[in-house]
Amino acid sequence: MSIIQWRISRRGLLIGSSALGALALGSCAAIKPSIPSLVDFGEKSSFNPKYSGSTDPLLWFELDPAGVLTLFVPKAEMGQGVLTVIAQLAAEELEIQVDQLTVRETSSVHQLNGLSGTFGSRSVRASYYVVRQAAATLREMLRAEAATQFGVQSTSVNCQAGSCVSVADANRSMSYGRIVAVKKTPWKLPESKPKLKERKEFTLIGTSVKRVDTLEKITGKTPYGIQARLENLTYGAVYLPSRQGARITKVDSVNASAFSGVLAVVVDLKAQFVGVVATNRTIALRAVALLIVTVEGGETTNQDQLETAVTAKPATGLLVRKRGDLAGNPSEFQITGNYRTPLAAHAHLEPLCATVNVTKDKIQAWVSTQDVNFEKEHLEKFWGSRFKINVEPMPMGGSFGRKGFQSTVVQASILSNAVQRPVSLAWTREQEMRNSFYRHPTHSVFRGACNSSGKISAIEQSLCNGTNEALKSSWILETLQKSLEVDGSMFTGLFSQYAIPNYRAYIRSVPIPVYTGIWRGVALVPNQFAFESFIDELAQYAKFDPIAFRQNNLLDTQQGERMRGVLDGVRKLSGWDLPAPDGYSRGVACSFFSNTAVAVVIESKVIKGAIAIGRVFASIDAGLIVNPAGAKLQALGSILMGLSSALYEKITLKNGVVVQGNFDDYAILRLSETPQEIEIQFIDSPLDPQGLGEPVIGPVAPALANALSRATGKRLRELPLVI
Repeated sequence: MSIIQWRISRRGLLIGSSALGALALGSCAAIKPSIPSLVDFGEKSSFNPKYSGSTDPLLWFELDPAGVLTLFVPKAEMGQGVLTVIAQLAAEELEIQVDQLTVRETSSVHQLNGLSGTFGSRSVRASYYVVRQAAATLREMLRAEAATQFGVQSTSVNCQAGSCVSVADANRSMSYGRIVAVKKTPWKLPESKPKLKERKEFTLIGTSVKRVDTLEKITGKTPYGIQARLENLTYGAVYLPSRQGARITKVDSVNASAFSGVLAVVVDLKAQFVGVVATNRTIALRAVALLIVTVEGGETTNQDQLETAVTAKPATGLLVRKRGDLAGNPSEFQITGNYRTPLAAHAHLEPLCATVNVTKDKIQAWVSTQDVNFEKEHLEKFWGSRFKINVEPMPMGGSFGRKGFQSTVVQASILSNAVQRPVSLAWTREQEMRNSFYRHPTHSVFRGACNSSGKISAIEQSLCNGTNEALKSSWILETLQKSLEVDGSMFTGLFSQYAIPNYRAYIRSVPIPVYTGIWRGVALVPNQFAFESFIDELAQYAKFDPIAFRQNNLLDTQQGERMRGVLDGVRKLSGWDLPAPDGYSRGVACSFFSNTAVAVVIESKVIKGAIAIGRVFASIDAGLIVNPAGAKLQALGSILMGLSSALYEKITLKNGVVVQGNFDDYAILRLSETPQEIEIQFIDSPLDPQGLGEPVIGPVAPALANALSRATGKRLRELPLVI
């Protein structure tokens, strides 16, 4: 018996390296004049992604003699359907159906963990070739072994429906499992990479196959992170100061320790940690409430002070984009717009959670996370080399960037170490809302001019944002922030596909007393809200049709042509040239992110002082769509989240404390407010799969604001939109 299974080998180890080399902190100032050219180069390079990663099938697949074929996926499933799409890629080349695969996410000790991390709408884009190549290689290994068993050349064997069949005699066939069962010698990889299928040969890719995880989820069999269960399990709860930056100086734990069912109270002032372990979660939470905790210091910032700090001024900050001759004199501009976006929470339904078991020399963790490697690194940093560590990923009840930088896995490990039993720890909703990191606040000032032909002649764009603290884990980004006062994450969605002959873009990033980080699309929502709102203001000033104005000013590039395509598509889809129904007005916006072009039209009006949403239309060019049904649901989710952000979502501060604590005071879009008709179309594209998880959210808020401007004659320049 010769099982095909993944294995640890030096050959497949992926080591990330940087070509940047050492960069002294003070040297950044010297490169300031080159920043616009570097940004231009970086943006153009991003449209030509390189696909890399191991294609060794012994890492991706396990096939046993019973015919059970397991696919290991180093990407996190958080509702977006990535397990199904990657299974489609594999099944296509293996000549099997998706339901013939068992799909598992990889842990931090699996050798594919070098490909782990689910960020930036890259999962399918980065997996498209490597998964297919690994599957095709496995197929050819099986074909070659079947040919040996049949005593024929491999070219005389076909692979179909999970079996190898003789071309000369269809009655001679061997299932993939049978081939494994009879092979007595080690498996060898072919000397050359097998040829992949051409697009015209696809039978699975491009079709709406059923998701591999639906049945277990709807029947309640899927254990989410908060539901992980182990033998002898205990439950934890932690105390977290609500004031930003406050420090715990003293803890009276007498009452908590005496509470029935409490197993341990753990206080470590050096690590700023206070927690309780109990026999169930309710007892743990009640015991934490009995702790008498003294805190000192912390921020006292109020909302108005935060907004004053995050305020842009024209032509102020680091110049990051430059075209043409623009002096910045007021006489050069005809119109000015100021746009503000607030702090926003991720508002995922499952709060942060982790289950950890610490034993004598081992730490095992089960975590809802976007990257098992990050969680392993957090544990290694805290505990050193004392333990062997493995992190198992768990399905997530929402994330949107929040669970890419977990906060509970180390806390759970401290509690588990104290009682030498596994501990399940979950934050409360209030802790998640008040101790999270948030989408950073922004303020943008635009000045621009256009001529009577509807051509933009000049735009000056000045952005101020609260620094993205979570990304300081990258020394390069931290260096940029400290030396140049610019947050690299703010480049997402900052620029457009418009041909602006005279253009300047400035960024100034300021430290704020709130922890900020990745939120769906990073800066795509705030940047596109500002840019596409201002483009609409220019179109109104020029008295041009908003879609025609945009198309009239697009760059003469492949990306510009793709934008024209989605604008054409959404014009037809929405009936743009016909009167809007029932007194509604229409607004349009578009964006380009993760090499995906999106245009959105929204119908809106005001009823009794409230914003009403009519129909929503989206036209999307995301390259080849592997699973149309899943892609449509992803786009739909982005649209609804974009509407929620545009209409309601805002985190505010009072004396350094986040005011909002639950969904009663942090409103999100309700089912009753969901548009009754949302139409989504995908442009047929010759490109490989591109990003989809985040790009569609970008144009939603500006499309709604643009519709309301036409409906009311009033331009709303701040999120959330309030009439």
